[in-house]
Amino acid sequence: MPALSQAKAKAQGIGCLSNLKQITLAWTMYAGDHEDSVPPNIGAAAQADWESWARGNMTPDKLVAYPASYHNSAGNLSFADGHAESHKWINPRTRPPLLRDHDLPLDVFMVNGIASPGNRDVGWLQERAYQKGD
Repeated sequence: MPALSQAKAKAQGIGCLSNLKQITLAWTMYAGDHEDSVPPNIGAAAQADWESWARGNMTPDKLVAYPASYHNSAGNLSFADGHAESHKWINPRTRPPLLRDHDLPLDVFMVNGIASPGNRDVGWLQERAYQKGD
């Protein structure tokens, strides 16, 4: 049954990629219609669904899951030019094991000095995140 499980994960990933692309399109269209501003988000203070695009408490130092915790070690990203891609994360530093009822630390600004030299997943992101000069 592993093949069936992998096929199911791939199908879920394709569905998520499609949803992500639609959300990105909506986000871009909103900004285009509202003087390049993004939708407001007041989080947990929202009294109605229409008041925020994301309800609940979101903090920049915690994640619900690391990239590739689900979808058979793959994750989807959407880019400013409107395209979306799926990437299978390969470096164990990019996809540490999930521990039930434990926060997942995130060190985006390297406050704790957690670097990731030689991480091919970081290289993949960098290739797509920076504009190459002529």
